[in-house]
Amino acid sequence: MYFSDRARLNTCRGEALARKIGFVKSKSQRECFAPTKTAATAVLYIADSLHAGRGCPILARMTYCLSLLSQDGLVFLSDSRSNAGMDSIATHRKMHVYEKPGDRVIVLQSSGNLSLTHSALALIAEDLLIGETKTEHPHLLNQKTLFETARYIGQKVREVEKLDRANLEKDDYKFNIHFLVGGQIGEFPHGLWYVYPQGNVMHASIETPFLQVGESKYGKPILDRGFRFTSSLDEATKFGVLSMDSTMKSNLSVGPPVDIVVYEKDALRINRRAHLTEKDPYLQSIRQQWGEGLARLAKEMPDLQFEESTEGSVCA
Repeated sequence: MYFSDRARLNTCRGEALARKIGFVKSKSQRECFAPTKTAATAVLYIADSLHAGRGCPILARMTYCLSLLSQDGLVFLSDSRSNAGMDSIATHRKMHVYEKPGDRVIVLQSSGNLSLTHSALALIAEDLLIGETKTEHPHLLNQKTLFETARYIGQKVREVEKLDRANLEKDDYKFNIHFLVGGQIGEFPHGLWYVYPQGNVMHASIETPFLQVGESKYGKPILDRGFRFTSSLDEATKFGVLSMDSTMKSNLSVGPPVDIVVYEKDALRINRRAHLTEKDPYLQSIRQQWGEGLARLAKEMPDLQFEESTEGSVCA
């Protein structure tokens, strides 16, 4: 059946997932459920679609990766959940660090269909292996600039597209793959780049000093309000953790462990890493202080003063 704007997906095991999805209102959203007959099979269909990476407009994006650009360096955060089905929650790292100490640091973060991102990473690994014996062979760690490095990643994405896109779309699967690329090469400035599914790229800037892929909407407001290019790395890390925790709180498809890498500009090596599990004391402390702080601030704010309404009046 199709679901009206008042119908809820409500099954015993799928109730939490249904709550996160909410009401199904638009025609495009209803069309997502054409293969389903009941609320129970609809939730199963959603879980299967999440696992497979179908392009249904109401399905949650199953990852959140964030990169922050500070005048002092870079901060990278990625969750590790890749399957939000009812009975199976898989964990895969989405952050990949490549180093040539003293020469360059490159950090990749991936979002989208897991098979596609793994294919792109496999092509990158193949080039690195070939480059060990053929120094002229282009690979991730011999590009001249970060821009060229991002374009190289875009080239790998296009290679995967040629291999898989037609077959995926034939079976109604979306070609969904995104990368964030950040780091520093030699004496060039540190920076961040976004690689789109088409292989084109965009960079972060002083005015827009962070990039996100995946489920970005829940973690963006805190960054818009507080994070700046002039923020210190410690401040950037806290804003990043708050952004990640807000996303995990509001979307069950994003979850721990959370990988964090902090790069200090001109170091040309990674010295600060963290791997936060659900019960990590720091993550729990930040979560508690943030929640209590918001509640306290709301109480301290002035109450809204309402005008007395005239009985029987109608608001225009």
